[in-house]
Amino acid sequence: MNIFSLSSKEIEHFNKNYLNEYADDINFAFTLYKDGLERVVDKLRQRDLRFCFQEKQYSLDDMLKICFDFYKSLDKNLYNKIIDLLRNENVDVIITEPSPKNKDKNSFCGEENDRQKVVINPPNDNLGLLIVCHEFCHILSQRMQENAPALDSTIGEVEALFIEKVFVNYLFEKGIFTEEEKDNFSAYKDWSLINKIYYCFQRNDILTMLGFYPLDRKNLKDLIKSIKRSPNKNILFDRLKEMATENYRYEERYVLGEIVATVLFDHYLKDKKGTIKKFEEYLTHNAQIDREQMLKELLGCNLNDMYKQYMEIKTREIEAEADKAQVKS
Repeated sequence: MNIFSLSSKEIEHFNKNYLNEYADDINFAFTLYKDGLERVVDKLRQRDLRFCFQEKQYSLDDMLKICFDFYKSLDKNLYNKIIDLLRNENVDVIITEPSPKNKDKNSFCGEENDRQKVVINPPNDNLGLLIVCHEFCHILSQRMQENAPALDSTIGEVEALFIEKVFVNYLFEKGIFTEEEKDNFSAYKDWSLINKIYYCFQRNDILTMLGFYPLDRKNLKDLIKSIKRSPNKNILFDRLKEMATENYRYEERYVLGEIVATVLFDHYLKDKKGTIKKFEEYLTHNAQIDREQMLKELLGCNLNDMYKQYMEIKTREIEAEADKAQVKS
């Protein structure tokens, strides 16, 4: 019989990660919106989620040029802001050559050891190209441009996940991506969202079982008993072990960010110039606003209206995909 346990250090990490106001807010939100997010998963599972990122012969210079040209096409001022920060002597910049070895490496923009840092490790495929574009968009945010702390970190991925969609549309229009590669990206993003929602559900289940009390040796035993009664016990044990590591995983940022980005991209397709103008203004002060303000500024709606728009968009996409498959057959 497998015996599950956590070390004293792991228990300490768990309490540091989850006994705080932020984690409490996230846990409450996923409890509150669980039914809606379950319907999101059910909707996404109605489409073909197969995808594959094939290796490409992009050099780093190729990737940089494609991304720089894209930002120039939106607004040359955006390109200049990226270049200025990359050349800033107070910012540590590490950008590696595209490589299959980079698939297991992180890319990020943020602060480390009291210094701003940009780290980009692109794989040598289309996903690598998207990673470069994604991190460059983070460079444009107020958080990086002004080294400003975020008021609400749950909105931190909105900008980059939206720009990914605009970028893929640009690559398709320029003939750099085929229609198949564009559809491949869409399937990957939906698959990724499902997995991030499940991750947050699992984390939510564990915190609910624990009752949000500090974890100690005694209630760890009670928690283990509760997990053993769950049909998802193996997954939940893996999740608990991961939750007791040093670093907290901010998957909720990607859940909110992907849903907002999908709706905002739909707005973009209807009004490209107006949406980009609104988006650029958002980037100048997005460290100073919260979820509610972000939704009002970018989408002109609240969470419930955003959800309805998202489900309508995905319904249209699934119906269009079914029509396309029928024509091919």
